[in-house]
Order: sequence, then C-alpha cells, then structure tokens
Amino acid sequence: MAGATKRTTVCLTTVAVVFIVVIIILCVIPKPCKKGDPCYNEGEAKSGHAVHVIDYTTTSTSPTTETTPSEATKTVTDSSTSTAVSNATSTTESVVVSVTSTTPESSTSSSTESVIVSVSSSTTASPTSTPVSSESSSVTEIIVAEVSTTEPVFETSDLAGTTSVTRADNTTETVAVTETTEAVTETTEAVTETTEAETTIATTEEIPTTTEEYTLTYMAGRHCNTTACKRLAARMVDMMDNGDISPCTDFYQYSCGGVVDNPFLKPENPQYYADKAIREKLMSLDPDDPDLGAVKVFYDGCLKTSSQSVFERLANATKVFSALESLYNETSGLGNFNLTKTLTAMMKMHFTPLFDLTLDVDGDDPFNFALRLSLPTFNSPFGENLAHMVCVGEYNSELAAAKREGGIFNLDEQYDKYNQCVKKGKGLEARSTKMKEIVSTLDLIGDHTEVNLTQRLNQAIIDLEFFLHPIVEEFPEKSIFRLHNLEKKYETMTLAEVMALPGFDENIQWNTLVADLFGVENDPKDIKVQVYFKETLERIINYVNMNIGDASNIHTVFMMMWSEQLYNDIVDPPVATMGSPDYCLRVTKNLMHDFSSYIYLDSLGPRLDEYQKQINTMIRVTKQTAEEQLKRTFPASANNLLIEKLRKMTGETMDLQTSKNILAKSMSAVDITGDFIEDCRTLLLRYRKRLYSMYDKEPSSPEVMWNQFLLPYSNYGTYIYAINKFMIPYGAMAPPLFYGDDVPFYISFAGIGHMIAHELMHSFDGTGILYDGERRNAVKPQQSSYYVPHTECLSDQLTYPQLVNTTADLDTNFTLPHRLALNELLSDSAATRLAWETYISLLTGAAAPTSSPSTPLTGGRGGGNVNSRRRRSPDWYPRGARAKRQAAKFLPLTNTSEPKLPFLDLTPIQLYFLRTAQTQCSATSDIMFNVKEDEHLPSRLRVNMVLMNDPLFASAFECQAGSPMVAAEQCDFSLG
Repeated sequence: MAGATKRTTVCLTTVAVVFIVVIIILCVIPKPCKKGDPCYNEGEAKSGHAVHVIDYTTTSTSPTTETTPSEATKTVTDSSTSTAVSNATSTTESVVVSVTSTTPESSTSSSTESVIVSVSSSTTASPTSTPVSSESSSVTEIIVAEVSTTEPVFETSDLAGTTSVTRADNTTETVAVTETTEAVTETTEAVTETTEAETTIATTEEIPTTTEEYTLTYMAGRHCNTTACKRLAARMVDMMDNGDISPCTDFYQYSCGGVVDNPFLKPENPQYYADKAIREKLMSLDPDDPDLGAVKVFYDGCLKTSSQSVFERLANATKVFSALESLYNETSGLGNFNLTKTLTAMMKMHFTPLFDLTLDVDGDDPFNFALRLSLPTFNSPFGENLAHMVCVGEYNSELAAAKREGGIFNLDEQYDKYNQCVKKGKGLEARSTKMKEIVSTLDLIGDHTEVNLTQRLNQAIIDLEFFLHPIVEEFPEKSIFRLHNLEKKYETMTLAEVMALPGFDENIQWNTLVADLFGVENDPKDIKVQVYFKETLERIINYVNMNIGDASNIHTVFMMMWSEQLYNDIVDPPVATMGSPDYCLRVTKNLMHDFSSYIYLDSLGPRLDEYQKQINTMIRVTKQTAEEQLKRTFPASANNLLIEKLRKMTGETMDLQTSKNILAKSMSAVDITGDFIEDCRTLLLRYRKRLYSMYDKEPSSPEVMWNQFLLPYSNYGTYIYAINKFMIPYGAMAPPLFYGDDVPFYISFAGIGHMIAHELMHSFDGTGILYDGERRNAVKPQQSSYYVPHTECLSDQLTYPQLVNTTADLDTNFTLPHRLALNELLSDSAATRLAWETYISLLTGAAAPTSSPSTPLTGGRGGGNVNSRRRRSPDWYPRGARAKRQAAKFLPLTNTSEPKLPFLDLTPIQLYFLRTAQTQCSATSDIMFNVKEDEHLPSRLRVNMVLMNDPLFASAFECQAGSPMVAAEQCDFSLG
C-alpha cells in the first residue's frame, strides 16, 4: 500500500513537473512568426519600434572572435532618453537544460547553450557556390526574470549583457546573457550602462509631398537571419562570379559573373515587376468597368489581332489610311501643296517627318513652359523601324561570327557599318521593298493601269529616295542628338524670330501651326521657343522649299512616308509579333500611360505609404549630408551659391491618393471601340493632344510632372534642371531597389539610396552647374571651379580607347562619345560616396563624420562609450583596412551596428559596394548601342570606372596601388 502511495506521489509529481515545464515553454519560447513578418533566430525579438538581437559573446577556435569571460552583465538602455532602466532582481532558481543547435552554414560548427528549457533547432541554408561564413561555437546561459517596467529598451551593443525585451504577448522580461564554461554558470553583478547611440531616427523636416514624420528602425546584431535576408543573400551569391576572381581585379565580374556566364540566370530588372503588376491587373479587369474598362477593351482588342492575317489587319486599317486621301484633297491641287496642314495633321498623329514641336521648361522662367523646336524624335510608341531591325540583324551576324572565331571585335567599325546600312544599304533596300507593297496596296499613286503600275511604283520609290536621302544625311548621329538634348544646347528665340529665319516662312505658316497644335494664338513676339540644331533645320526646310513645286509629287512622297510608319506600327510590325502579350502591353503602356499608371498604383501593397515616408526621410538626410560635404569643401565661404541651390532643391515622391485622383481625371471620356487599329488612331491623337495641353500649366505641378517628365511605374529617377527638382517614382519603391525594414538599410541605400544621391548630384554636373536653382545662367558659380579638375580627370579616362571583355571568347574595343557619358559618370562617382555617408548619417542621427589623419575611426551608432568601441570584434573590418582609413583623408565611417547578410563572408561596407554593382548587372554582351547612343556607360564600365576612382572602395576591399581596380590617378569626385 505504501509502495502504491509512493508510486502515485511520484506520478503526480512527474505530471506536475511536466505541466510546469509546458507552462514555461509557452511563456519563454517566442510565438511563431505570422505570414509576411520577418522571423528571427534565437536571441532575437521584435518590438513595435526596433528589432532586438542579442549577440552572444562566444568561446571558439575561430581566429576572428575574442572571449572575455570576466565581462560583466549589463542592462542596456536607450540613450535618447538618458534614463537607465533599473535592473530587476532575478530569481535564484532556474531549470538549466542543455540545447544543441546545428547551423549548416558551417559543417563543423555547433553550440551548447544553458537555457530554461530543452529545445532543438535546425537552420537550413540555401546551397550556394561561395564559401560560407562560419559561426563560432558558444556555451551560454540565459536567465529570465520578471521586471515591472513596460518601456521598450533597444539593444545596441554587440557585447554580452542584459536587455529588457517586450515579447509578442506584451510581457516584458530581462534577458541576461553571461558566459559559462562546460555549462557552469558564472554569476556576475549587473551594472547599468548607457548604450552607444539612438536606434531610431525621427524626421521632423517637412518633405514637399508629405508632412508626416517617420521613424527609421535598424536591426541590430551580427547576422540578419530573416527570410528576406536569406533569400536576398542567396540571390546575391548566385549573381557573383563562380571562380576565384578578386574584387580588386574586376569588381563587375566579381559581382555579376554568375549573370554574365549563366544564360539561364536573369539579371535583376525592376521594370519586369512593374510590368508584371500591370499585366496581371489588366487580365483581371472587367471591360464594363466605368473607370478602367477602356484600357481592358483596348488591350483585349490588341490580343485579338494575333489571329488575323496581315491582309485582314490592312483591311481594318482603311479608316486610318483614309485620312491620307482626305489630306490629299485638302492640301494639294493644281500646283499647290499645303505643307502647314500636312505637317499639322501628321504631328497630331505623332508622326514628325521634318521637325518636332514639343514642350520643355523655360530656363529663364521655370514657372512656365517654352516650345521646343528640334529634329524629329527617334522613337515610336509601337517599336523600332524596319531599317533598324534589318541592320541590327546584319550586326548580330557579324557579332556571332566573331564570337566563334575569338579575337577582338571593333565596335567603332561595326557602328559605322550599321549607320551606312540604315541610310544607304540593306536597311534602305528593305524599306523600298516594303514601300512598294504599301503604295500598291493602298493605291497611293493615283490613276494607273496594270501596264504602267510597276513603272509608276518604281518612279514613286525613286522620288521618295531622292527626297529623303538629303534630309536623312542632315540628321546627326544619335549620340550627338542625345547630347544636345541632355546638355540643353539650344538657342532661346521668340516665334517671331523663328519665322524670320531664312526660308522658314516660305511654305509654313508658323502662327497657324502653333495655334492648331497648342491651342494658343498669342503674339509671336510673346511665344518663347528653344531651338535645337538651328542650322540643320534651316538646311532641311530650305531643301523642302526647293522641291515643293510639284504638288502631286511632294504630296505622294509625304503620304508614302506616313503610310510606311503606320503600316510598320499597327499592321505588320517588324520588331514584334502582332497581338503578342509583350507587344500589346508595350503599346497599352505607351498610348494609355495614365490608365497604366492608375492600375499599377492600384496594385501596390498596403505598405506603400510607410515606404514612401522612409524614402522621404532618405531624401531629406541625403540633402543634409550633401550640404555637410559642401561645407567641408568650402569651410570659409560666406556666400556659397552651391549650398543655396542645394537648399532650394526638392525631391518629389508623390502622394498616392493625389496621384490616383489626377490620373482618374485624365482618364475620363476616352472612346475605345475594341477595333484595335481604329483605337490606335484615336489614342495617337489623344497622346499628342494631352502633351500640347500642358503648355499653359505650371511645370512643377504634380499633374504635369507625373505625365510630362516621369511615369509612376518607371524604375528610374530623373532630375529636372530648370525647376531644380528630382523625382523618385513608385516603381523604384520595391525590390530589388528598396526593401523597407526587411533587410539591413545599407542594402536599400545601395539601390534607391544611390538613385536619390545620383539624381541630386545632377544638380552639380556639367549642365546642372549652369542653373542656380531659379534660372539658367551663362556664368558658372565661382565655387564650381573646384570641380574642374575632377571633370577633366574623368573626361580623360573616358577618352581612352576601351578594351572590354564581353564574353569568355571575345574582347571588344571602342572609343566612347565621352561627352555624352560624362554627366552620368560625374553623378555616379559622387553618388556612391554620398549614399553611404547618408546611411551613416541616418544610423548615427547626425551629419556623417569623416576621418582624417589625426582622427581615429571609432564609433558605431552615434559614437558612444570609448571602451565599448574599443571592444568591438576585430572581424568587423578587413585586416589592415582600419589603418588605411586612418591614413586617408575624408573617408566616411564604415562600421555599422546593422547585421551582415548570411552566406556571404563580407562586411556591411563590402556588401554595400557589392549590391551597388549588382543593380547594374547585365546578361547581354551586345553593348554597341549602349556605347554609341546611350549616356549611361555599359554595365561593366559603369561599375568599374566609378569604383576604381573611389578610395573608400579600395579601403573596403584592401585593394593595393597598382591593382586594376585602383586607378593610377583617382578622380575622387564628390561634394567634399
């Protein structure tokens, strides 16, 4: 009986112990993460304001980790309150159970921890092709006790200590971390210490588009193990080179080699995600939707053309092409050809055969627009022209042959061949062949018989070529055309002065043309015009005047030119499959960009407002940091015009609801029938009408900016010189450019932070320096002479003949149109430094400090306790980097309390440079048009040329003088 009673007592005791253990488990173990929330490893907890990460001090054989067994347990407080939190009395009893944790990041690493309960955990890392950083083993004890305070206390130290943690169930516990050996607890006396810095940065300065405050919150700890961090790190590892190339040899290859060498690994493309969101929203729309149904009807009508033959589409196009006949009857007759009406009709349909009239901000009066008279633009909302596609095919054939044979591929020679092909070779021949088909089908040559049809067709083509060839020869290369537009190389004239140019008023009634297009009938003396390529325009117009005598012939020539454009755009496009989803999405976006913008904004997630506030904070502090840089450069300048201009500058991120309201207003009364070709005609007319309607509006109004200068779903920013404003679109407020709180903030500063800094720096490039923030000046500010050596240095580097390895078997050599790329290179070279300094400024809550030969680099978040800084683990910096930074002049701090990414044995500053480079990765080796026609350098040059001139990069990766990634003469362009 006694035995039975004893057994019953033991059973009851066992049940009670198990029950107590279960209760403790439920209280101690954090609740599982909800879907969408970041998850953290042991020792990490998330409050409403910050992410708390307890960094265990460890004992290990790892050479990069020190142990301090006598380190005291500390209570950590937020220095922004300057109030120490009292250390609660801990309980004297605890249940100590060993926990074995395995982390596959290192095959030889394990740890044993003394905690309240027994838990087994396993973290599975994504397989990667690069060495994985090893976590050292540790033996620790965690003691949990109740405290009375409910104020959150932010963990900012990476040393062993205690911290108050607010858990998911709103209970507050003090977690004390002390070191033990062989599971033996060493008791220590708790002390109170103020932490190094604030962990939150509150914004109080008004942003142009929002007055709300936002607090940026930083994760603290040594490694970020959220799901977002792991996914990002795995992606970054995949993009990196699979070999053993050094970052000091070719940083682009080091960063992007995986993309370059693996045809199945696509580079990151933010526009892809924007297009995907628009496409998915389009597919789900109802055609009867009173607001958005029109865009659905148009998109579906485009898709239906895939099942039609060319002849069926051409039959449906009769309504569009009938406009040609009516124009003939109206503008031509016996010995008469009305050039003004012909040009007006064509320009309203977005076709500009001789010149183009659009809008740009008046450089002398940024509150108003001026007319912009220039040569024809080179793009169509539908795609590329036939001659271009034919000549690109010729180029691709030679490129493929060169890749098979190896050696060196001369892009200068290939680009000359391409231009000759377009103007005189197979491109022109293809146009002539297609033109004969169009002229015959549309019966553009008037009365004829079957006998003389061929003769009439051939004569019409000869007349067209005879007329076109001298005009095409006058057009400059695209690089020159683009350069003049970027550098604002125009002459300001009145419309009356334009009319007085030789031959300009002979056959064109400019008053009538402007009145019909822009709806204004002002005195020509009061209408400002920005004239580009004035001498070229004079020659073209005078040539037309010489050939306008035969009304029938000149009319036929113009009708043939317009018919070719319409045929290639909406009947049989040479660049895409008619009716394909890609073609239809492109056309829908270009012709109905207000509808596309609205449905894109409607697809954005609920955190957009929060992200926008964060980005406005980044804009504000970027401006502040840039001003600090200027003050370093000009410390004694009492009247610094550059600082004045910077203070006037604004950064624009438009309010979501305001955007949707403006777009909703513009979308009203659009008559879409479902007949794709007829609808294209309607939308082409609408496209130009909306463009011209901006003339009497203020350029800086949101309605104008997000239609005229940038679209909300764009993934790049822009800077507008005349109004001293840069714009950051919604399309950039998402991965891979912006990650919010899900990953360390230096990753977002390598993306959208770099974009903000880049657009700001355009204010100080070779064109921006001519604007003082209020108007365009002929004389540069005195302070701008400081940047002349930097500009000349970078210009010299651009003029060198370039030899770039585009694939494993092919080297490409070329010369750059260096002036075209110079402004972008100037902005890039300064933005990389400015974005990092801005990040440090936000992290410390003050202007970014700099090092000097006499100032040691110390401090984490806002400086803090000297002893605490001295005790930082030496693996925080690469070996030798600290000494080099101390010897350098004006290098920003590089230590940060934010965690590193998993799977990558790199410091935060190294990860910042890596991520900056990876936003430029390109999978294609075809760089000819990028080199010859684009102001942005090819990706490899853009990354390497910037970083080889930056001492901060050389310091971060310990690149020695003489390394390929260290320029012999570094052009360290920055504000200061």
